Amino acid sequence: MTRPRTTGSPAAATAVLFAAAALALAGCSSGGGAATYQWGLAPEVRAKLAGDPEAIAQVEATLVELFGTPAAPRPAPLADGSEPWLLTIDSLSERLAKSVRIDNAHRFHDDLAALASGQVIGVDWSEVIEDQGEVWAAAVHDGGDGKAIAAQGEAYLRDWLPSPSRSERIYKSQCVTCHGIEGGGNGPSATYLQPPPRDFRSGAFKYFHESNGPRPRRDDLVDVIYDGVRGSGMAAFRSIAAPDLIGLADYVRFLSVRGVTEAGLAEHLAAGSELTPEVAAAIYAEAWEPWLAALNTTSPPEVAEEGTR
Repeated sequence: MTRPRTTGSPAAATAVLFAAAALALAGCSSGGGAATYQWGLAPEVRAKLAGDPEAIAQVEATLVELFGTPAAPRPAPLADGSEPWLLTIDSLSERLAKSVRIDNAHRFHDDLAALASGQVIGVDWSEVIEDQGEVWAAAVHDGGDGKAIAAQGEAYLRDWLPSPSRSERIYKSQCVTCHGIEGGGNGPSATYLQPPPRDFRSGAFKYFHESNGPRPRRDDLVDVIYDGVRGSGMAAFRSIAAPDLIGLADYVRFLSVRGVTEAGLAEHLAAGSELTPEVAAAIYAEAWEPWLAALNTTSPPEVAEEGTR
């Protein structure tokens, strides 16, 4: 995967960064358990609503309704009931879909071979399969059509993509030290980095195509994660398989939409207006709109002018 590159000198504090990252990861385990932390509000949001604990509580409660929690991240449907951000093989570009199937064929080689021959019992339904392995195993034990279930399992493994919860765990283990829990670019290592890590919550990104508005495509985010950014502390994560890279890119988008929604809710309440469910839904939809516009475009990204975010 390739992408446009910036120029500049390497980060000067690499050794300090790695030391800080190690300390931070000690408190953010990359294990398979559910997240034990909670998302907090941005400092500027708390400042805007200072002296109004009721408004702060209302923003926090609305964000949980719209985005879930770190233990169960889940974007709510739009007002029309649609969920256009759902991560499926059909939602990917041809390039990313091909990468997913190549990596999954290697990752699940033995299980795919067993399922192709109609075997279901004995397949190693690993953690990445979430709960589907138990569903299929139970169906077989209940007298279900083993061949049909094997065919479903084979299709699932071939096109497997991670859940938001799995992507949250990867973000926690790989990204939190620089970008922070909420994606604010304020992780424990951020102090040592110039330029500072990207603040996803702002909704502003460096690589995008002007015809899409100020948001990158999914492919562009994947390429930045895969290749890193030369002249910055953004490392290349080439050891992460394609499905998880895509899930990580979508989780970054998720945090960005959450941050923009949070700012919109606070702005509305700070103006003295009532925050009804309808208003919250409109703010939420507006935060998603530029991302959805950029989702499937084929236009390549451009680099934002120096000094812009």
